[in-house]
Amino acid sequence: METPNTSTPLDHPPGWEVWPKAPQACAIKAGRLFAGLTQAEAARLVYVTVRTWQKWERGDSAMRPGFWATFCTRAKAHVRAREGAGGA
Repeated sequence: METPNTSTPLDHPPGWEVWPKAPQACAIKAGRLFAGLTQAEAARLVYVTVRTWQKWERGDSAMRPGFWATFCTRAKAHVRAREGAGGA
């Protein structure tokens, strides 16, 4: 039995798929920009230094899938909170 597709644009913005492998640098940057975060804010969400985040975005270092999953979860919460505050 096939599960119906109930995703919304917020659930799957471009590049936010949680992959079983390291995300590409362009997806990391796109996810951060979509969430409206600075590099420092994004780094804080996953408890790494800004320098580490910058290396991930440049492709100098691979982001582990666990960090990507954590970032996606926390960034989505940030986007929802921001949209909730703007809708009032």
